[in-house]
Amino acid sequence: MCVCVYMHLSVCVCVCQALVMLHKWVEKNGDAATGNVLERALKNIDREDIIHKCIHSVEQVTDDSEKLAARAQFG
Repeated sequence: MCVCVYMHLSVCVCVCQALVMLHKWVEKNGDAATGNVLERALKNIDREDIIHKCIHSVEQVTDDSEKLAARAQFG
């Protein structure tokens, strides 16, 4: 369920729809639904503004030992 924290209903509906879409994307893609994939998709549709507003403290995972450490830390 989405909780509205905005004064304008149209903004709240848009935020709720975005959250529902993200949850469905994660359910559909499972382990393949990563921040890197989301970042590439947002760049492909020229929405780098969302990346800059929402994705913070991201480090590129480049080898198997880093992947294991990242999975252990972030699940």
